[in-house]
Amino acid sequence: DLDEAQPLVYRGLDLAAESGSIHARAKALEALGMYHKVRDELDESEAAQREALELYREMDNQAGVAAMLKNLGRIAQRRGDLEGAERLFRDAIRILKPLGERGHLCENQRMLAQVLAEHGKLDEAERVALEARETVGPEDAVSQLTTEMALGVVRAAQGRDAEAERLLRSAADG
Repeated sequence: DLDEAQPLVYRGLDLAAESGSIHARAKALEALGMYHKVRDELDESEAAQREALELYREMDNQAGVAAMLKNLGRIAQRRGDLEGAERLFRDAIRILKPLGERGHLCENQRMLAQVLAEHGKLDEAERVALEARETVGPEDAVSQLTTEMALGVVRAAQGRDAEAERLLRSAADG
């Protein structure tokens, strides 16, 4: 319920400001950005995510930086800016690989694969989708489904309809 969420999001911002914690402020801005994204207020969402990104950079919190890059990539993709989305997902992947953040890494890989497929870069999309499937941990049931779905999207773009349908149905039945 977005009407119920709004005062809570802004209360979180107030509490973060009162605490003086940079990390709390970054998390509150991240929540604000997600709130605006759900409301399809992409300019407001992007502004909040960029402000959070700068705070994470200030703290040298690489996982936070990668999370904001992913969020900004999703906004760029939603706007149809496939090149911008591709760049942002690649930057997040570059940060996450050495951190060993498998859950976040596989999600950025699968989103990159989908953007590449949408952009017609099918060979690379396939490679990245398969990497995402290898990255996902056996205990991460949600990412197993989302990476399977991403490979299905790539297979559909390749015209491999039977395999795409099997993968997409399997992911949907998850």
